[in-house]
Amino acid sequence: MAEKVNNNAKINCFVVVLSFIATIGLMHFFMIDMGREYLLFLILLVFLCVVLKFAFKKLNKRRMKFALIFSIPFSLALWLGNKTVFQSVEFKPFEVMDVLSLFGIVVLFIALAISVFYYIDNCNLLKVKTKEVRKKMWLYYSVAIIILWIPLFLIFFPGQVSVDSAVMIGQILGETELSNWHPVLYVLLISVPIKLGFYVFGDLTLGIALSVLLQMLLLSTIFGYVVFWCERRCHKKWITVSVLLFFALCPIVSCYAITLWKDVLFSAVFLLFIVKVYDFIVAHGRGDAFEIRDILWPTILVFLLAFLRNGGVLIVAAFGIAMFVYYRVSRKMIGILFAIAVITIVVIQGPIYGVLGIKKSPFMESMSIPAQQMAYVAYSNQLSSDEKDSLSFFADTESMAENYLPMNADPAKNSFDYDKVEDNKILFLTNWWKMLLKHFPAYVKAYILQTNSYWNVEGYSWALSYEHNHDDLWLNEDWVDVPLFGSELRDFVEKSGYNLMDTSWFGWLGNVGVIVWFIVAITIVYLYQKRYKLMILMIAPVIYIISLMVASPISGSFRYVYSLLLIMPVLILICFIKSERRLK
Repeated sequence: MAEKVNNNAKINCFVVVLSFIATIGLMHFFMIDMGREYLLFLILLVFLCVVLKFAFKKLNKRRMKFALIFSIPFSLALWLGNKTVFQSVEFKPFEVMDVLSLFGIVVLFIALAISVFYYIDNCNLLKVKTKEVRKKMWLYYSVAIIILWIPLFLIFFPGQVSVDSAVMIGQILGETELSNWHPVLYVLLISVPIKLGFYVFGDLTLGIALSVLLQMLLLSTIFGYVVFWCERRCHKKWITVSVLLFFALCPIVSCYAITLWKDVLFSAVFLLFIVKVYDFIVAHGRGDAFEIRDILWPTILVFLLAFLRNGGVLIVAAFGIAMFVYYRVSRKMIGILFAIAVITIVVIQGPIYGVLGIKKSPFMESMSIPAQQMAYVAYSNQLSSDEKDSLSFFADTESMAENYLPMNADPAKNSFDYDKVEDNKILFLTNWWKMLLKHFPAYVKAYILQTNSYWNVEGYSWALSYEHNHDDLWLNEDWVDVPLFGSELRDFVEKSGYNLMDTSWFGWLGNVGVIVWFIVAITIVYLYQKRYKLMILMIAPVIYIISLMVASPISGSFRYVYSLLLIMPVLILICFIKSERRLK
């Protein structure tokens, strides 16, 4: 007994010392004066002592291992983000106290991670019941969601028309050439109501409104199904209502529902894909044999993803490989099925689009990172005369340097002649590679700056976009922005939306870095739970994040991670499903 008391005393002493050191590090990280803010220091010290003591009590090897797997890279990302200064496009110099700051962050998040793992291990939130949910509830939930969206749609009638929306409408009405820069499938979908309004009724405003309503109908149907799915899985009414309110009232979801963006429908289909893949892997064990009809829905949905976003073929290929590796009994069928899918996508988006006169997405559009890296070298006056001569074939190096923006690749890309790059891809990549070997530190800096918002939870993000101005586009002459309830109400709702995301706890939902790290954390949780087959589920979002990290056009633009926000409720729910069963 005395020995146990003695050990507890040693642990308590160690916790206090560790908390004291970590508190100093955290105060330094947040640039808080410990001499003046002594009360805050004491509060933080007490908080760390409580969290660390709890973590020590619940500590085991597995929890510690997975806590380290998450906490170390996350803490490094926080620390590196704190060292970034965008105003001067530079980084703060390294200081000895930075080691202590990093130590404090790591200690804090290890303790928090251990506590979360303990909670997940012991939480009996979801006990699967046998009670069935009536299918008509799907309809009820879908109707409820779209009804709650209608006021916003009317306030911003005929909907949000972004610059991308205007370009797509121009393609539909023949003002510009059809191009897969904006996925053809999405353009064709919204072309029907837009042409109906413009050519039949002679009113482009009506056509835009009808296309927005069509998108709202598709989204509400998908979201209603997911709410219905959640209720069937957990039978907890408060969870069902929470998920319903998330889709209906979350400012980002409702705002995007009335915006003609390709990202919106892609994200909804991505969500449905995640749900259907989960149903499949629950129903089929690793050694089970299955038929094509069993995997029909995941295959159709992943196929659609490839046509709703450029680069979606990577998700198809990655998902097919994951299925092929895990389900060994049906490997032949899976291999043939996904090989056909990938070949079909490549052929349609290549030769067939070419025959139909549909231009493919420019090669330069996938070269955001290389363009930014070369532009940063020019911006920092590191280009040699030979490098200037080589780059001048593709770009105006002076314009590249003057217009360089650390988190927006568009000015750098626009400095290049797209046609010359398209016709000389190998030469372009060769120049980039030669400069990489000579300017490696500059390339690393440019990459860190460009991708900052994807890994830095304190980075800049903009989530809401109530766009209705586009004075530089031809579309401005052909449609009318109709504030049905007056411009004052629209301005009030717009301002309220921005304030809600900027000043309330809702703000974290609109942070790109938080959403990306959430996917990383969920993946680690599934591995911690030894639910390895769920990696088939997570392969799509992980590959999607990687594609953003290597071809990120605008860091901080939330619409690129909107799909990851939508799948959050489902992924969280799966964490707590202890007894998995097939849904009929």
